[in-house]
Amino acid sequence: RTDAQDAFLRGCRATVEAVVADLDGELHLAVVLDDDPGTDIRRQQGRFLYFKPDEVAPVKEEEP
Repeated sequence: RTDAQDAFLRGCRATVEAVVADLDGELHLAVVLDDDPGTDIRRQQGRFLYFKPDEVAPVKEEEP
């Protein structure tokens, strides 16, 4: 599945803030972008980007 927003977000790192279920019982990940200067405000206001679990990939932490 692809839309215009996917092109802008591809390759961005994000932090999962919550796992939520919709009315149909489907799970979604509520995330904030790590490089977004407004992350703190979005987090406080509960304004997240939502993705299905199969739309994201975990990132391994880099070794020092």
